Amino acid sequence: MKLVQLMLAGVMMAGCAMKKAAPAEGGRYPEAMKQLAEAGTEEKRFYALNNAGTEAFKAGRLDEARAYAEEQAALLPKYKGDWNYGNAVHRTNTVLGRLALREGRMEAAEAYLLKSAETPGSPQLQSFGPSMALARELAEKGRRDVVINYLGLCAKFWKMEGGRLEKWGGALREGKTPDFLPNAGY
Repeated sequence: MKLVQLMLAGVMMAGCAMKKAAPAEGGRYPEAMKQLAEAGTEEKRFYALNNAGTEAFKAGRLDEARAYAEEQAALLPKYKGDWNYGNAVHRTNTVLGRLALREGRMEAAEAYLLKSAETPGSPQLQSFGPSMALARELAEKGRRDVVINYLGLCAKFWKMEGGRLEKWGGALREGKTPDFLPNAGY
């Protein structure tokens, strides 16, 4: 019996190790591409582009990420009254900012960060809050002032932030880089 338990434990541990070693292209990228491919109307594509740009970036497909973000940015004026408009403004500018940062264009990355907070909000942004991925990356590069400004802008639409903005802002003012969790993962 103990031998069987040890074998099962070994199989489970091997499975966990294999999951950790999965390529970056795993995760949500395939699902985001599936949703994009299945979007039968421009409006559905507008919705699917939210995840397409973000997940392409996470998968290291930077040219795709840029193309999806730029496509969604071009659609923004047409969908200004749509419930997803706020999400699209935020996601598009976050992806473009992260790309700018990767390219060493610091001022552009900062501008995109601030632009990503120029959103009327959305049900998702009001409750779960905005992505802090670009904010964290800029803070890690010492650009704390722009991140503090960003947090102030986020306070206008993030209604259920539970004191996180003040906590993160305080850490930044002390010269620290907060973890921004759970918002740094999306």
